[in-house]
Amino acid sequence: MAQLKGFDTVMRALQEKQNRIKAVTDQVMKESSQEILTRAKGKCQFPEVRRELTLQYIDGKWIVSTQTPESAYVEFGTGLFAKRYVPGLPGSWQQMAWNFYINGKGRTPSFPYLYPAYEEVTAHVMDTLAEAIEGT
Repeated sequence: MAQLKGFDTVMRALQEKQNRIKAVTDQVMKESSQEILTRAKGKCQFPEVRRELTLQYIDGKWIVSTQTPESAYVEFGTGLFAKRYVPGLPGSWQQMAWNFYINGKGRTPSFPYLYPAYEEVTAHVMDTLAEAIEGT
């Protein structure tokens, strides 16, 4: 069977480029997630929630989260406050918020910290990623 001259060289070069792009993408996503964490902590007015904000790498994804039950009520509010705030969020954030909805009688105002931080950082992440990839 005939083999194209230089084919192996081209394939190796493409694989190396792919590996560099993946490394750059992973680094940009890590740095962006760290920035979301930093901004969320800066915006959060509640020390007990701020303390629990963490950055974890799970199944190939960087995740900013907190395990305190209060964190969702601080972010989204409860009762009428949640009913006013949550509909203005994107669908996936609304779904997350409604998981904490109980009976609509709560009286906790919303003090958003994570969603605003997420929006600020992700608004520019694609530009940052494109620039980083261009340099590979």
